[in-house]
Amino acid sequence: MDHYELATKVLGCTRGAVAISAFFFAIGCLSAPSRPGAGHELSLQPNGEVLGQGANEFGQVWYGRGDLVAQPQRLPLTGIKPVGVAAGGRHSLAVDDTGNVWAWGDNSSGQLGVGHTKPVKGVSKVLGLTAKAVQVVAGVQHSAALLADGSIW
Repeated sequence: MDHYELATKVLGCTRGAVAISAFFFAIGCLSAPSRPGAGHELSLQPNGEVLGQGANEFGQVWYGRGDLVAQPQRLPLTGIKPVGVAAGGRHSLAVDDTGNVWAWGDNSSGQLGVGHTKPVKGVSKVLGLTAKAVQVVAGVQHSAALLADGSIW
């Protein structure tokens, strides 16, 4: 079941809203911030756009650093066609239609999966996946991906 099916069938979202993954794994319909300023939220729209809002001190919503993004803003994921998103404590993830995983935001614990713990500007491709990703999740300072071969990375 993809994010859109989850939103419409399981959560009862209406008017084209889709499921969101937010701080502490809260899942719901994008209509209003669940906890403004307490974290950040991402939503995958039916047209493939990703919207983000909330805390942005580490660039996790991607519109500058240190600014609270009070209203949903479209993320400029140029050349990436997301099919899933996840919002961690201070970082964000997207899985695209080819099975690649992309990450941005805080990398102090290596949660972006880019091979180091240095700050990263913008979106970076996650390295070392042994198969195509089908789903991503993000925690406070960690990330995980379910791969097509059934393994967890």
